[in-house]
Amino acid sequence: PPPPHPPPPPPPFFFLHADAGIAQAQESRGLGDVYKRQGFESMALLAFGFQNWEHGDFDDAEEYLQIFTLNDSPDDYPWIKLLKVIPVPYLKDIELFREFPTLRENSNSNEVLTALNLSDEIISSVNFQKIKEILNYRMLNYQRLSEQLVIKETEEEELRMSNLRIKELQKMLELRDGIQDYSSDFRFFSGLNLIRLTNFNHPEFIQIHSDLIKVWTSSESFLQRIIDNVNNNTYYGPITTKEGSLRTLKIISADREFFTYSFGEAQGKAKVPIAKVSANSLINMSISYDKKVSDKSLLEKSIIEKTLFSYVIGNLSQSAEFSSQISDESFKELWSRILEFERSN
Repeated sequence: PPPPHPPPPPPPFFFLHADAGIAQAQESRGLGDVYKRQGFESMALLAFGFQNWEHGDFDDAEEYLQIFTLNDSPDDYPWIKLLKVIPVPYLKDIELFREFPTLRENSNSNEVLTALNLSDEIISSVNFQKIKEILNYRMLNYQRLSEQLVIKETEEEELRMSNLRIKELQKMLELRDGIQDYSSDFRFFSGLNLIRLTNFNHPEFIQIHSDLIKVWTSSESFLQRIIDNVNNNTYYGPITTKEGSLRTLKIISADREFFTYSFGEAQGKAKVPIAKVSANSLINMSISYDKKVSDKSLLEKSIIEKTLFSYVIGNLSQSAEFSSQISDESFKELWSRILEFERSN
């Protein structure tokens, strides 16, 4: 931490003999030689150091002050040793000055912010106002640059995201068209595969993509629940095909492709492809089985599946009717996003 009171500037007598010391230094082979051979003349090193300090030439100031501080004092001038503490805080400030961060060309806002944080730490440790003023000026420039970069990068990011949204909206609409055929004949697994193979980068469409996966997974679960119910408990009731024919069938078993039903006194068996059965018949089968469910959570899960199945096959009015019966908050959030996308597109 900086001392409570900065060391005083060098006393005037340092400069009384500065000219003599400087002349000796210029005639010698090096400053170290002058220091070793001379007495009070070696204070010219201090004079040189502080003169360069005042002119802002910190490299030369450091050189002179370090030589004065590190070399041994002449025995016949012991009082010089007492003066060696004077350059110490100046040298420390020069060291901090060198540590002040610099920015590479084309720095981004994060790099400038990192430099600003480090700059603040360094300036808080500086002793003397001279260097503080220089570093504060640099820091002010960094702050201005940071503000400019934040504005510029924000505008660039907004433009990038706007262009990305336009591109991915088209991509999403093409995906919805592409999976439409799979919904019409209840091939939800095939639709899911296509959905999962399509990637999005815009946050809005990442969410919609995730919602699509949930909706189509639920639609497949809707069908699987009917199949499981049929295999556990025979279904008897009217079945309408997509072509419009209506028959009352006793469906005794099912798999993912077919309903198997029995007929006649001889209990013959035949199959009807599930893809040929109307969506309303499947929903009526589900409602019929729901009447036997006492667990409220299981019943609501079945209603959610019917809601999303109706949505996928394009029966929005029916899906809206089912959705009004659901209290699950996570479903309500999902349904709200679905409706928002439908309204905006």
